[in-house]
Amino acid sequence: MANRSSASLRSRNTSSSGNTSGLNISRAQEKEQLETLNNRLAVYIDTVRRLEQDNKELKSIIASYTDTYEVETSKVKQLYERELEDAKKLIEELAREKSRLEIDAEKSNAEAQDALAKLARKERELRAAEGRLRQYEVEMGELKVRNEAIGYDANRKSDENVALRGANSDLDKQVIALKRQLESETLLRIDLENKNKTLREELQFNEQVHETLMNNSKQDVSFTGWVLKRKVGSQTYEFKFPKGMVLKGGATTTIWSSDVNDISVDPPTNLKLRTAKWFSTGNESKKTFLEDSDGRVIVEKTVTVK
Repeated sequence: MANRSSASLRSRNTSSSGNTSGLNISRAQEKEQLETLNNRLAVYIDTVRRLEQDNKELKSIIASYTDTYEVETSKVKQLYERELEDAKKLIEELAREKSRLEIDAEKSNAEAQDALAKLARKERELRAAEGRLRQYEVEMGELKVRNEAIGYDANRKSDENVALRGANSDLDKQVIALKRQLESETLLRIDLENKNKTLREELQFNEQVHETLMNNSKQDVSFTGWVLKRKVGSQTYEFKFPKGMVLKGGATTTIWSSDVNDISVDPPTNLKLRTAKWFSTGNESKKTFLEDSDGRVIVEKTVTVK
């Protein structure tokens, strides 16, 4: 009985000692874990503070960039508004010019209808119209250069600021409208040139006491060795042009009958037959033609009398 009690006591003492040792180990682990957590917490706190400082610096940089962007945007906006105002003025000028051209076109049509009755006056007006057409071509060339410059400037501003792309699209539409107007004015110029050409062809040979020729091309033509002939029935009358005579592009030369007294010889504008006369009346058919130095017929007209 005593031995059993002694063994039971030793067993309890051994169990109590084992529990105390396990408790000490658990507390040491908890302490180590707490130290580890404290270290990690300190690292987290330092990281948060550093991120807050970085965030303040980034906010300061963003504010600086925002101010710079607003200033640059204001400058670009002012520049665009000036360019837009210039474009509006240009459109107004082109509209006025278009109206003036339309008035000139109507006037030219009215003058063309009266051309056959007023040949001399129409010749002077045609030369004046050609001068205006050349001036219009120069002005249209300048407008084209300005249109291209506007298009280039619009594209450059589109690259500088995406916010201006919508406005640049409106400017591109204006450029297209200007190009269409330029094409319309070009068609008007071509129409006037065609009318002028028709009138010149009608005026090249006439039935008065002289023959008038016009160089319809823009290049000078040498008349050396050229001959102007008129055949009436079986008789042929001819005029040999002076050696070295050159007729400039768009210019005219008139060969007068020898019996015209109030005309003085002034090559190449005015020439006169030595003794012969141009026959422009009678009941016989008349044929007038111009031959070059090789005998080729350059221009020819036949009048048949019935």
